[in-house]
Amino acid sequence: TFLGVIVPCLANIFGLTIFVLVPFIVGQAGLVWALGLYTVSVIVTLLTLCSICALVTNGHIGSGGAYFIISRSLGPEFGGAIGVVFYFANLIGVTAYCNVMTTQLKDALAKPQIFVDHRGVDDYILYTLFLSFFTATAMAGAKVVARASVVIMALVLAALYLAMLSFIARPAGLGTHVPGGSV
Repeated sequence: TFLGVIVPCLANIFGLTIFVLVPFIVGQAGLVWALGLYTVSVIVTLLTLCSICALVTNGHIGSGGAYFIISRSLGPEFGGAIGVVFYFANLIGVTAYCNVMTTQLKDALAKPQIFVDHRGVDDYILYTLFLSFFTATAMAGAKVVARASVVIMALVLAALYLAMLSFIARPAGLGTHVPGGSV
């Protein structure tokens, strides 16, 4: 469905990838290589999407979602092994989101000592708050997660729109002078 599959996937792709990884990859590889990397990524994603669509249209999907599809197609042995990898991928994804949200929030506030002190304790407090929010949302059920995904997607699209708008509309007198250098 649109709310259960497309919106969470787009929020996932636009959220972490666009705001954190794109500037890093362009800075490390250059614009041409970064565009090539994203082109190959889109092709691989489309091929994977076509494969999953072929698997999904072959019958009824039971509870378990992606794990059910994999175990039905490849057998329970491969399904179990891939399920464990899928679990750890989601675990790492949640960790990455907590880390990114904490880092971005601290950068936006521009005062690292605003919560507790400068020794990193505030990171643990923010991680705990974000993880508690994620857990409460997941425990509330699939409908709440779907609604939260729509809100998150709307916020991500608004941020992308404002980021693009900031390239066009700059305040008067805002230069590109870098202290200690010239740009």
